[in-house]
Amino acid sequence: MGIKAKEIKRRYELLKSERSNWETWWQDLTKYCIPRKARITEQKASGQKHDTDVYDSTARDSVKVFAAGLMGYLTNPQSVWFKLRTDDEEDMDAEGVRTFLSKAEKKINDVFHGSNFYQQLHQLYEAIAVIGTVCFYSEKDAKTKIRYYCRPIREIFFEEDAQERVDTVIRAFELTVKQAYDKWGDKAGKTVAKLYKANKYGDKLLFLHGVGPRESFDASKRDKKNKPIYSVWVSVEDVLKIEEGGYDEMPFNVARADKESCEKHGYSFAMDVEPAIRMANKERYIIIRAAMKATDPPYLLPHPNFVLPFNMNAGAANYKLQATGAGSDEKVEVFKHEGQVHIGREDLQATQEEIKRGFFTDLFLMLADRKNMTAEEVMRRIEEKMFILGPTLGRLQSELLSLTIERTFNMLLREGEFGELPETFQNNPNFKIVYVSVLANAQRSAEVRAIQNFVLNVREIAQISPNAIDIPNADAIVKKIAEITGVDPELLNEDAVIKLKREQRAELEKITRQIQLAGAGAQVAKTGAEAAQTGAEAQTAGAGKE
Repeated sequence: MGIKAKEIKRRYELLKSERSNWETWWQDLTKYCIPRKARITEQKASGQKHDTDVYDSTARDSVKVFAAGLMGYLTNPQSVWFKLRTDDEEDMDAEGVRTFLSKAEKKINDVFHGSNFYQQLHQLYEAIAVIGTVCFYSEKDAKTKIRYYCRPIREIFFEEDAQERVDTVIRAFELTVKQAYDKWGDKAGKTVAKLYKANKYGDKLLFLHGVGPRESFDASKRDKKNKPIYSVWVSVEDVLKIEEGGYDEMPFNVARADKESCEKHGYSFAMDVEPAIRMANKERYIIIRAAMKATDPPYLLPHPNFVLPFNMNAGAANYKLQATGAGSDEKVEVFKHEGQVHIGREDLQATQEEIKRGFFTDLFLMLADRKNMTAEEVMRRIEEKMFILGPTLGRLQSELLSLTIERTFNMLLREGEFGELPETFQNNPNFKIVYVSVLANAQRSAEVRAIQNFVLNVREIAQISPNAIDIPNADAIVKKIAEITGVDPELLNEDAVIKLKREQRAELEKITRQIQLAGAGAQVAKTGAEAAQTGAEAQTAGAGKE
């Protein structure tokens, strides 16, 4: 029988009712930070103007820097930002494994670059900075193999399992009658069919897409209804299950910037600096009014019998009416403005800096402009910021990037894009993802420095006790540093090659020693012969004198 439409609709309505407070908060934050996404509790027509009561753009600009920073230093399209490795490091040296994983990396990167992956990822980075909860969806595509979508939070409703992992997602979205009929035809339901026949193609209807773990299925069968993840499309108007299918792995990946264990929705950086965002907007409004008063001040009139409004253009003539009993003082004066605009500007600047720090703009701008800073200084500054940003990067990698890479790998593997698997990989198909971007390396730079300091300390101790030099495993140290710093495994020799080189070097050293010993022996013999000859000549000379 499968999943019922009524059950999907019931769960959707329950999940929607639970998060009304979150939606109000998201609406307020997007209003100041990402105005084009401020459509969570307010319906806006396409192309409708943004709210006119937002006066300060610091938060909006900071979000752009944050998203660009993550794109450039976490998932830069122009550089390698992840590597694939086997779970067991020893398997990396097995025949064909390095070549296979290198080929897989290239195939995955080709899909990322050939599809809309990076465009959608940039939108996701903006959303996670402000909303704190984001959803990334991937599906097969005939043209680019895989297509990716950053689904807006207003569409996504989800549940967690006992381990607080997102295992069920319901997407609520609207389609026009024409779109629904083009997608499903008569299966779209009675309402769609009725409106389509009435030529009401532009009318919009609500649909649901429920995805979650299937409780029972036959793994030996390969049809859609026997996949581990169910997929059900529902017409809300007709409470009708339009289509049921399945996935081999979860197509929706939900990531949170920060999270409390008792809550499933995430907290964002914008939430942390929300008071500053509101304050900056209010201060900007007050300063604008103060500046307007100073540059175009109000006027003080001696009595109400003036013809208004004043014409303030150059050379204009203004008239007044004769007031009964009016005094002799008929002068029109400027109303003096006592507000100190410069103090307001100073306080606004401090508030704006607080917002910028909340979105790590100082970190990303520092990475972009390293003038007058050594590489060591840059890395130390980055490490300081990593204490705060690190947990969010970890969640992005575990809840979003790793799952997306794994799904992309599996989808390409099922399509035969990688060719034949190496024997070792067939026995143990699991792999791990190593992130090698600037930010990922910065998180592990302290580990590299610890290793380097250890080696230096051993060298110092070895001057006192030479036996200390036998403790470090030089091969393991070099390989560990290469792994941490993201060195391409293809640049490292395999164990067999290393062994051969060392055997050849040892043989060469042996031959050299033999030659040196032979040379030393010949020199001794030569020296002995010369000494004997000298002795004989001396003896002959002595005998002659006698």
